[in-house]
Amino acid sequence: MAQVPHPVVGGAPLLCTGFERLSVGTVGTAFGSVPSGGSADALLMRVEAYDVRYRLDGGTPTATLGQYLATTDGERYYERMGSISAYRFILASGTVNGTVTASYFMVR
Repeated sequence: MAQVPHPVVGGAPLLCTGFERLSVGTVGTAFGSVPSGGSADALLMRVEAYDVRYRLDGGTPTATLGQYLATTDGERYYERMGSISAYRFILASGTVNGTVTASYFMVR
């Protein structure tokens, strides 16, 4: 995978170490292509189809519980956020699968 320079964390430049396209339905779904060790220094994610709710603490979101992320919200950027493998997503409403894309970054 190409190492693409990106923004910085604490002044250190980052390299993109992974990308994932996650299909989100009516059951809590976790990222499946998390970099080795289940963590990254930064995460850039966006909802591309259908609004979702998510939790970063490993708990299971529901259609009414969790952080709300709409397709119109743009990208969310997180730094030093612990275990990405604990993140869970679910549709905010409806039954047609939504899509969340994510890029993972490590300090270079």
